[in-house]
Amino acid sequence: MKAEKYRPISLTSVVCKMIERIIRDKIVEHMESHNLFSVHQYGFRKGYSCVTQLIEVLDEWTEIIDQSDSVDVVFLDFKKAFDTVPHKRLIKKLKGYKIEGKVIKWIGMFLKNRIAKSSYQRKNLRMVTSRKWYSTRKCIRTRPIFNLHK
Repeated sequence: MKAEKYRPISLTSVVCKMIERIIRDKIVEHMESHNLFSVHQYGFRKGYSCVTQLIEVLDEWTEIIDQSDSVDVVFLDFKKAFDTVPHKRLIKKLKGYKIEGKVIKWIGMFLKNRIAKSSYQRKNLRMVTSRKWYSTRKCIRTRPIFNLHK
């Protein structure tokens, strides 16, 4: 059994999750109001979805093919990209988007010396102090903030 096959989970209190949600909402509101999201960013945004993106790209491809031209497509999958955002790079990126003051200080303190732990059948596989943004797929805070990292 290899530890790297298992994703650490984030066990946080209800109060912490509420604060995370408030901060996430404010960051997303800031990004939306200042048009800081890429026009190509469909995932994890209100009013956008992967389905919307798929419909638009299929429409573009159909138009190209209708004009007797060809379409070349390359699909990439960056292994664990979502799970390993370096903290310092994330903070620098947030500051670049003018997310400052108490919010950036809180995020920095929240990320400092995080402990990530994996276990399987009640056996600990690993426990590390994290310098990267470990997350779970269902975690409130991570996805919109990950979008900023790209």
